[in-house]
Amino acid sequence: MGISYHTNRLLRAWKQYGLIAMLRMVRHRMKTRMVGHSKSGDCPIAELYDDLLRKYNSAEIKGIAIIPSAFEFDDLYNQRTINLAKHLSDDGYGVIYVAWQWHKGEILERNYQYVFKNVIQVPLYEFIETHHKLKIFLPLPDKKYIIMLPAKIFCDLVFFMKENFFHIYYDIMDDWEQFHAEGQAPWYIRSVEEAALLNADRITAVSMPLVQKFAFLRADITLVGNGLYPKLLGEPIAHKKAENKKPNNKITIGYFGHLTDSWFDWDMLFQMLKKHEEIHLEVIGYGASEATRSTAQKYANIELLGKINPRDLHKYAAGWDVAIIPFKKSTLSEAVDPIKIYEYLYLGLPTVVTGIPHLKDYPYVEVTENDPESFYQATMKLYEKRLCGAVDYSVISDFLSDKTWNKRFEQMFEKNFLTKLYW
Repeated sequence: MGISYHTNRLLRAWKQYGLIAMLRMVRHRMKTRMVGHSKSGDCPIAELYDDLLRKYNSAEIKGIAIIPSAFEFDDLYNQRTINLAKHLSDDGYGVIYVAWQWHKGEILERNYQYVFKNVIQVPLYEFIETHHKLKIFLPLPDKKYIIMLPAKIFCDLVFFMKENFFHIYYDIMDDWEQFHAEGQAPWYIRSVEEAALLNADRITAVSMPLVQKFAFLRADITLVGNGLYPKLLGEPIAHKKAENKKPNNKITIGYFGHLTDSWFDWDMLFQMLKKHEEIHLEVIGYGASEATRSTAQKYANIELLGKINPRDLHKYAAGWDVAIIPFKKSTLSEAVDPIKIYEYLYLGLPTVVTGIPHLKDYPYVEVTENDPESFYQATMKLYEKRLCGAVDYSVISDFLSDKTWNKRFEQMFEKNFLTKLYW
């Protein structure tokens, strides 16, 4: 007798994701069977939508926002879509957080549940297949559909959303076309993104290069950069100069984030570290190639620390003298508004940057060429400022005062948005 479809799924879950994921899947299957005779039928999404509608009718929420995302929801991950979901929750919305799946059978641990106050996570394919169930929210006057990932599977729903009186937002987080060119966004189709731009009610972008890129389609794109989530990072590092150090002592520089060879300038860093052995580099993150990791092992003054819990980043950053963002110069890097720059500054770290020209206007940020000696000189310049106590941290605090995620998202949803554009 053959193995059933559901047994096959369970075996695949165990093989790919481990016993815990398989057990969650069994529990979910049992739960959906148990509610098979409920008013929503065998559909956990429908039950969650019913619960959000109940919350609206009891005045627990004031509206609904749908946010498709490339990530599963994780409260500790400082990412734009996740922070937007938390902001809207705090602002009184029920949020349907749609988590990306690369294939229909992919298991996500946190589906069909509340992952934050009034935020439910649902899987991509079931969300698409059951999108007609969103009509349950038709009576609600305040409904938002926020595209932050211009994949065709999300953009195809725009006209359905309009028919059901959702306000359509497109938030341009990155130069997706360039990510696609680097092999990082296989789903990207330029004509789909342009259609999203033309059909959205409001459009925001994280950087001026992205505003300018699409200015030929829309003249009303508003700049709303990335931001800061202080609660995630804890208290700022005590602002103090690098006591008892001299320029010829070990100088510790650090980085956290993605490490792909596509845009991280490893070659420049290796050349600098080879020539200036007093520089010690600590790297937190993932994505470095095997070849890069192998090369790094040849250097005594570089340490690859792997992934670190975001709440622990400050412990490592406390030992850094200067932070770095060493990106290769490209159209992709020029459009980036890196979240880490706000985190570095919050943690009291002057920062050396390559490949992102617009950061030159940020306090205690040196933007330099992708040249090992220029990078070293910029590092020393900022280190010496710390050494002599010349970093005015009140300037940094003033700069960051309107860079929190809440402030950024308030700009995104300003009621007098159009008035501000044209007057």
